[in-house]
Amino acid sequence: MKLRVAIRTQVRIEGVGRVDLILGDRLVIESDGQRWHEGSQAFERDRTRDLILHRLGYIVIRVSYWHVVEQWMLIELAVKAIVNRGEHLWSSAHKREMLGPR
Repeated sequence: MKLRVAIRTQVRIEGVGRVDLILGDRLVIESDGQRWHEGSQAFERDRTRDLILHRLGYIVIRVSYWHVVEQWMLIELAVKAIVNRGEHLWSSAHKREMLGPR
């Protein structure tokens, strides 16, 4: 997949902590391995992080190891659609609302 989009890894976002990947300005991809994300507390913590990211204006795609290994095309199609629509970038409306990194 060649999208010519900046990709950053292990990015710290205030109020959330580190996220696995950010594509462009605001597309967050979190990959959850069962070892680190099993159990109800981890499950709930991950969903809370997603809600905070959404409130801050980020788009979150949360995938499992299985998705990465066995269903990569689903991830690729979702990412391509978001990038093709330009949703991975902060818009002037986002900036007016003071969303994004501070």
